[in-house]
Amino acid sequence: MNVITLGISHHKSSLELREKLVFQPEELSSILPILKQTSQLDEVVILSTCNRLEIYGSTSQSMSHSIYKIKKALADIKQISPADFANDLYIHHGPGAVKHLFRVASGLDSMVVGETQILGQVKDAYESAKTAGCTKTLLNELFQRAFAVAKEIRTDTKISRGAVSVSSVAVGLADKLLNGLENKTALVIGAGETSELTLKHLQKQGLKKIYLTNRSVEKAEQLAHKFHGNVIPVQEMTSWIQKMDMVISSTSSSEYILNYADMNAALTKSRKKNLFILDIAVPRDIDPEIKNIPGVHLYNIDDINRIIQDNLKSRTGEMEKCEKIIENEYMSFLNWYMTLSITPVIQGLTGKIEEICVKEIHRVIKQSAQLDENERKVLERLAKRIPSQILHSPISNLKKAVERGNGYYYAKSIKELFELEIDEGSEPSSEEST
Repeated sequence: MNVITLGISHHKSSLELREKLVFQPEELSSILPILKQTSQLDEVVILSTCNRLEIYGSTSQSMSHSIYKIKKALADIKQISPADFANDLYIHHGPGAVKHLFRVASGLDSMVVGETQILGQVKDAYESAKTAGCTKTLLNELFQRAFAVAKEIRTDTKISRGAVSVSSVAVGLADKLLNGLENKTALVIGAGETSELTLKHLQKQGLKKIYLTNRSVEKAEQLAHKFHGNVIPVQEMTSWIQKMDMVISSTSSSEYILNYADMNAALTKSRKKNLFILDIAVPRDIDPEIKNIPGVHLYNIDDINRIIQDNLKSRTGEMEKCEKIIENEYMSFLNWYMTLSITPVIQGLTGKIEEICVKEIHRVIKQSAQLDENERKVLERLAKRIPSQILHSPISNLKKAVERGNGYYYAKSIKELFELEIDEGSEPSSEEST
């Protein structure tokens, strides 16, 4: 099975490395075709989130060749050395790649096991690749099945019940650090999906004084209206922080939103209360040096991850059910894939038999001058019916052989016996590689 996945994630990779390899959504339309061409992939999808970068591809090259090309292309695009991420990189191909995507889309590989936000991110990644013309039959089918698996797992298991999100954990941490949020003041930086989730959790915890800032004033005003907050102009943000109890930042900026020099100047010595800053963006929004300012307590997404690990324990009981669903859906996908691989054989065999029948019928018609027009039409219809009658059982048995896992060998025999001119390609593999 010529599907491959290369990636890094929060499981092993540092925040610093994830920052270097992140792709923003607006970059994908131009990056995807470049990656596809330079990696010599037939299809490609890039999934880039706060916690992972994964490249899914289909290839007609050898796996070792494709792995080398993808690593080199990624390093060239990001202008870093392949050695910088070599030890953090995980690679799946064939069944391993399929099952990994199913787990990712279902939230089983997430920082917060069972969270549902990742499914939307996978869908967005697929749509970006499809719009860029970088997907075809194989990845189209694979991703559609991944969406179906995620839906089945969410419906038929309890893996997502009570699941927390990064934003909810961040708000929970703030609630704990500040001994309740009822009378506190918070600034939320950013107006994207994560910021909106953060605002929902802040409101749920009883926070009354909410301030928002964002480069797009219009988006900030929309969220402020929805959550009864106040909008602060970006250029005034640093001076307003002096009045805050907490700051939660989640933007897609490639540079620090808050730097040490400005913050150090803004937080006067007369300030007596602590300031808690939660930076849940990747790349980070907040200069890490800010944690050295007296009274400032800075937490990033990896700090949140350590808190989240306790949440995993309460969800492990449902993992077995989820894995069973994934295994069943993988076998279904494998049957589809194997059927896909024999389609050219079926088409070639049908075409050859039809050609022989039509040729022979036309020879008979040509030699039988006494045949009228109706008789000739009957013979021509007969020429088209004979192949389907002859091939019904062979094709049916070939499809059953695919379901048993040995369809490749049946197809190979048919190609040899009937001397079909079809590209043999590589033998589908049932071995998983990680």
